[in-house]
Amino acid sequence: MFASEARAAELYWFGLTDDGTFRPNLSFRQYSVKSDAVPKPYVPSMVSQVNQNEMTYQTDFGNPPLLKLGIQVLPFTGSSYYLGSTPGNADAIVSGYLDNDLPKLADGGTSPSNRDKLLMLQAMTAKYTADPRALITPASGGALPLDSWKMQWEIPTPTFNNLILQDTSRGAVYWWIDTLLAHGVPHHWENDANHTSAASFLDGRGGRVYTAYNPGESPLLVTFADGNTLEVAPLAYAHETSAGAGGGCTAGALNPVGLALLLPLLLLLRRK
Repeated sequence: MFASEARAAELYWFGLTDDGTFRPNLSFRQYSVKSDAVPKPYVPSMVSQVNQNEMTYQTDFGNPPLLKLGIQVLPFTGSSYYLGSTPGNADAIVSGYLDNDLPKLADGGTSPSNRDKLLMLQAMTAKYTADPRALITPASGGALPLDSWKMQWEIPTPTFNNLILQDTSRGAVYWWIDTLLAHGVPHHWENDANHTSAASFLDGRGGRVYTAYNPGESPLLVTFADGNTLEVAPLAYAHETSAGAGGGCTAGALNPVGLALLLPLLLLLRRK
């Protein structure tokens, strides 16, 4: 029974099955107005709704492809690392939207929201980090492009190009992107650890970055699947590179604000 449940979860959330097995069950009702041109000869990059007898590429609240992507990944928390734990998975999701759904369906007829979610997802990839990096890189005057983004309910109302949905915040967007760009792509599926509050990453140079938080009052020794160990002091955060040096953060030792925002990511991290 447990094996059947796990297999069903793989199919439901990741589509880990033969394409030909489920393709006949798909219904392409991605347009609100029926016409002779619908369904069009188009294969979406994902299934966004699973109904009783069909799988569809749609939502109950709009047609834009970014709505369909965003509802699959929000909200971003430490448990969202599963999106990047399988090698190449986050890149494939982003590629499906940018290289397939968006060019073929444009914006679906209305301006999309969830752009903040797309940028946060891109930060988990190996190939699509340019846009999130630009978002948190100071301009010549020192201001971040992210500074101009507004929360969903702010007045005056932000445009869809600079809107942050209420499930996150400007600070959370910044530290999520900064942490992932500094540490690298989540790698715990292949390099798990013996503690829930630990994770490893692959940086842009192919090296590993090891991170862990110790919520206890005694020293903690975390062992990763590759044999590397990380000593963590009580109620403290530790990280080091595969070269054995502490690192992986853009500013060296993590400051208190960054630590407060990163700890929930590690504590909520779901191991495979």
